[in-house]
Amino acid sequence: MFGAYSNPGDLSTFVDIPDFNCKSIYDIKFTDNELEEYVTNFCRCFNLKEHNENIIPEFIKYIKSATAGHVGFVRHILYYTREEMKPKVNELTWNKILMYLNSNGFNETINNCRGLPKIKSFSRDEIKLCENVLLNKTYPYQSSNNSVLALIKSGVLVTDKNYVLQFSAPIVMRSFIYQNYGNEKISETVPESLYDFIVSIFTAMCLESRELLQRTLSFRFEEREETVILEQMWQKEFYRMGKRLLNGYFMSCDVGATFASNGYLDFYVDEPLNWAIKILREGRCDETTGIYKEITLYAESIAIVDIRSESIKVQKLKENFVHVSYSKNYDAFKIECLGRDTVNIKF
Repeated sequence: MFGAYSNPGDLSTFVDIPDFNCKSIYDIKFTDNELEEYVTNFCRCFNLKEHNENIIPEFIKYIKSATAGHVGFVRHILYYTREEMKPKVNELTWNKILMYLNSNGFNETINNCRGLPKIKSFSRDEIKLCENVLLNKTYPYQSSNNSVLALIKSGVLVTDKNYVLQFSAPIVMRSFIYQNYGNEKISETVPESLYDFIVSIFTAMCLESRELLQRTLSFRFEEREETVILEQMWQKEFYRMGKRLLNGYFMSCDVGATFASNGYLDFYVDEPLNWAIKILREGRCDETTGIYKEITLYAESIAIVDIRSESIKVQKLKENFVHVSYSKNYDAFKIECLGRDTVNIKF
């Protein structure tokens, strides 16, 4: 707690604190029962239950997934949602709350939250470490690494039971992604449709990301007898390029947490576009059937972007799927979509 909420200029106190008086992030977070009781009581004080009984259980599910029970983050979400929704309480729905939680307005409150990382104060090694944890789901804890120790002490990273590093909560990962990848020069126009948006992203990737994608082969594993770039790398590049093309519209990067699905980074573009995007890799369609289905409840347009090697042929085009095949050297993309002409991108 001291590391996260005290003077940001130092990670140590001027007195010695014995170990038995030290608490980790695991010691100060809500249990599931405590979180449910706290959120329920907060919502009832705000008279939410009178207008829509479905709001409270959905809110609990969202907060539990996004915050990992971190007390400060739970309070932050509840407080700013209440302030935003006060004028709308009589016609409030969970859909409206969800749209707010994936809006730029809420994202700005996240970046001002004391418990969340401020990337501008990170060292280069700390930023690189966070990128490695984001891209590699099995990045090991290293007790001799000062950057690891500093990020754990400040509550940005934690270790699981296998001593693998991970972000302390999805909302922390969301803040890091937005600050680290979401601040490049934006386009002056906005694509007319979600499909055009996706084509524009892979056009930009073809122009700019070839060397970057090749370098990420250091993060790899062998599957189907060929090297496959990690799904997280595609997600990061998709987000980085997508932010530049939206010209002021906000692209949320934590829809996986929003819909209580574990282990995936999905994207949602806020009103009035209401686009939802799911990233898959190497034709893994069947494994995620239950994960992205709820997105259709809130979006006007959805796309499941299936990114695969050109050696893995698309067997059948399906509704809402955009199949993107990349060449061996990542210098060309072929985009196939039901009802659309095939697009070949190469420069």
